[in-house]
Amino acid sequence: MLATGKVSSYEKGEVVVQLVTLYYEEEDAILAAEATDNFDKAEAYMQQECELCAGAMKPRDVRHFFLVSKSPSIYSKRASLFRSRSSKC
Repeated sequence: MLATGKVSSYEKGEVVVQLVTLYYEEEDAILAAEATDNFDKAEAYMQQECELCAGAMKPRDVRHFFLVSKSPSIYSKRASLFRSRSSKC
């Protein structure tokens, strides 16, 4: 992971490998490892709920929604994209 530039440190690479071993998708595991500082926090990050519908969300969708909520001027454009990516909301 580190050699390919997907993570910033060896420790984060180990967290990614542990998460992928638990059947999480690699892209989501990388986001979780980079956003946290240990395996337990990364695993909790992987199990977030949508505040709108209380459904489970992938980290990349939570992150996308965060960008939408921080940009009210472009909310309508991004909200439609968010809804198309999320099957629960």
